[in-house]
Amino acid sequence: MNMLKQKHYYYRDNDNRPFITVYLVKDLESGEVARGVSICSNKDNINKKIGVKIAKGRALKALFEKKSSMPILTHLIYFANDDNTYDLLWKSSYTPTLTEFENKLLNFNKTIEEKVYEKILQFQTA
Repeated sequence: MNMLKQKHYYYRDNDNRPFITVYLVKDLESGEVARGVSICSNKDNINKKIGVKIAKGRALKALFEKKSSMPILTHLIYFANDDNTYDLLWKSSYTPTLTEFENKLLNFNKTIEEKVYEKILQFQTA
C-alpha cells in the first residue's frame, strides 16, 4: 500500500466560520494528488469534523478512481474564490491544479516517515 500525505484547510465566511473544507491527498510513490471539497449549506450547522470527513472521502475517491466527479455549481466557485486565483470546479478532483498555498501544504516539513519512505523508494529503483 502506498504512503499518503494528507492535509486540509478551510475557507471561512465573513463571521470566520469554516463553510468550505478542502482536503488534499498526495500519493508519495506516484506523486498523484487529489482534492476533496465539502461545502456547508447556509441551512447546515457548521461542524468541522463532518466537513473534514466528507472532504477526505471525496479526495480519496478521486485518487483511487483516478477521475474527478461532482461538479461544483458556478455561483459557489465565485463565493469561495473572491480573488479568482484558481477555481474549485469539482467536489472530488483528480490531479487538480494546486494553488501556491496547497503546494506548500503538501511539500513543506516532510515527516520522518516520508523521508524514510523516499529513501526506500530510491533504494528499490537503484
